Amino acid sequence: MTPEETALLIQAVLGVEAARVERQPYGHANVTYDVTLPDGGRVIARTNRRNPASMAGYQLNHRALADLGLPVPTLIASDLTCGRFDAAWMLLERIPGRDLGFELGGMTRPQMTRLAEQIVEFQRRAAALPSPGGYGWTALDTPARHTTWRAVLDWELEKNVKEAGPLAPPDAADRIRTQLDRFDADFAAIPSKVYLDDLTTKNVIVEDGEFRGVVDFNWIGLGDPRYWLGLTSMAVTSDTPPDGQFYLGELHRVWGSSERDRAIVALYAAMFALDFLEHLNPSSSPGQGLARGRILAALATYLGLVEAFAGP
Repeated sequence: MTPEETALLIQAVLGVEAARVERQPYGHANVTYDVTLPDGGRVIARTNRRNPASMAGYQLNHRALADLGLPVPTLIASDLTCGRFDAAWMLLERIPGRDLGFELGGMTRPQMTRLAEQIVEFQRRAAALPSPGGYGWTALDTPARHTTWRAVLDWELEKNVKEAGPLAPPDAADRIRTQLDRFDADFAAIPSKVYLDDLTTKNVIVEDGEFRGVVDFNWIGLGDPRYWLGLTSMAVTSDTPPDGQFYLGELHRVWGSSERDRAIVALYAAMFALDFLEHLNPSSSPGQGLARGRILAALATYLGLVEAFAGP
């Protein structure tokens, strides 16, 4: 929906005129707005015109995670039929705070430790949910498209290399494939297990250094939960101040990562570096050039870590 359509939605559903409708910067599957109401209250409007069916998966996943006791926002109202408005939509309470990526640099180490404990606990609860089968990303009632975890990794690497194009170092794909082959037996043994793939520097809501809740469950991951830790590693390394590395260390400590786990997570992080590159515009502002430099430095670091791992 456009901001104007979202304002009409607020009027129709809540009976008040929105004081402000502000589009949120994160989110690829939906167009999401932070809506301020006349009394100063705020709600989140999630809308989807391109793929309304994805909203049904969100509702199912949201309900299952709420039943596990995760601090997810309350669903106020929704309509997935595209009947009254030409898009699926849902209104949710707004959890106060900002995505972790904006807050991590100002958090104390004790706050980071507590947050790491909470996020790992949520992953452990999610792992108890029954898998619908397959590997990849899906809703809890639908099998994922891939039949093995290695198939997911091969598909992701091919996609990321293609879309990163000339922004990627020419030897990165071959080096990553060599390491994937090295750990192939590990990947073959991974069951189809539920994990929350996007609790990274976004979707984890923090206010003044304190955790407030988690958001955005269009899909869940099926496969290796260390993939979530690889994505978190890349996001923290490329997008937050150096002190954020302490948070990564605490995630590994609480997770109980072995040296082999850390090597596999580094491999996943290197793959995500290519994914991050594909979202950059090489002809845009100097800020994009700085971002590319950070991503390439992280790619080199994580590839170096996995290649230096002394295990078989």
